[in-house]
Amino acid sequence: MRVRELCKRLVITIDPRENVLAAAKKMRDHHVGDVIVTDPVRGTVIGIVTDRDLVVGLLAKEVTDLARIEVRDVMRTELVTATEDEDVDDVLRRMRQFAVRRVPVVGPNDEIVGLLAIDDVIEWLREELSEVAAVARRQRHSESVARP
Repeated sequence: MRVRELCKRLVITIDPRENVLAAAKKMRDHHVGDVIVTDPVRGTVIGIVTDRDLVVGLLAKEVTDLARIEVRDVMRTELVTATEDEDVDDVLRRMRQFAVRRVPVVGPNDEIVGLLAIDDVIEWLREELSEVAAVARRQRHSESVARP
């Protein structure tokens, strides 16, 4: 399975100069756990901020005056990224290696084209396992009808 088949295309982005409150509001308004930070001129991916970054990195440390802290001050810039043509298994190995739950999917010029989250992969696996279980149920049913 290729990344393009599983990644979400709606990706919420933010300018690195916006404050962390704006990032939190975007996450809340769009029901997402992260925002992708993009270069305001080139449009390339330069970082990520997750809800966990805000909670553990700022709120739990009782940082005050969040309106004065810019996204660029808290974003993670060492990113694990993927391309649409990559195999999901390869990306999962990198996600496990670097302990990340979300991977920006980038185009040929490092522009954001999607986001692959571990939740997307789990949902796909759940559907696949459900199909496998259905095969087993059908087989048992067919045998019970054939051999009363």
